[in-house]
Amino acid sequence: MRVLLFFIFLICVFNVNAQSPINVDLAGQSYTNIDGAIVDDYSDIDISNCSSISFSVDYNFSLAWEGSGNMEISTECGACAGDPTDGQSGDCGTCWDFMWMQFFIGGNQEDEELIGEAGTTDAEQSGTYTSPIFCTDGEEFADIIITNQNWAATETNTFSSVIIMCWEGTPDIITNDPICGSDNLDLDGNVGDPSVVTDFLWTNDGTGQIDDDESEVTFATTPEDGENYTLTTTD
Repeated sequence: MRVLLFFIFLICVFNVNAQSPINVDLAGQSYTNIDGAIVDDYSDIDISNCSSISFSVDYNFSLAWEGSGNMEISTECGACAGDPTDGQSGDCGTCWDFMWMQFFIGGNQEDEELIGEAGTTDAEQSGTYTSPIFCTDGEEFADIIITNQNWAATETNTFSSVIIMCWEGTPDIITNDPICGSDNLDLDGNVGDPSVVTDFLWTNDGTGQIDDDESEVTFATTPEDGENYTLTTTD
């Protein structure tokens, strides 16, 4: 008799101490007196080894934001709507300064940061933007788009250290499925770099008995047909 088993892989828990950087563009770019918008598009960044990621960008502006005679936020530009997808229409043209960072996983925008919108303060003249941590859910590529706009010789937008932090806890599960008769089911949660994984947890929805549910490599006795086994890793 053969027993057929199906596996679900749940990998969406993270430990902020177990991570490695993907350096997308450390040098970055600096733009002065653009008289419009410039878009830097970092596409198809390989995140296939990551179970979760966060995005990070350093930024700097040559002038402060509050008051007059410096960088102009959208509300200092008449009826400018402050929409970075249409940053040169109406009163925005020749006035509004901004930096817009967009972050994508698998083609879907997960996060963004707009500096120069209504309410921007001098605290945002320079700093580092770090996104929340996102589970990759098996997606293999990320994208980052950074758009800059300014209009004067004294205005410079600079960004650098474009980095993706990668938690590499995705297991490649190996098993001896299908099995015959009373054979044990091998459960091997193989991870390329086990040092980044702090915890393994095997669970199932049937009568199979998992020998050690907190071990990377274990086995189950008396598994039943159609039973689901789930491995959750904390990285």
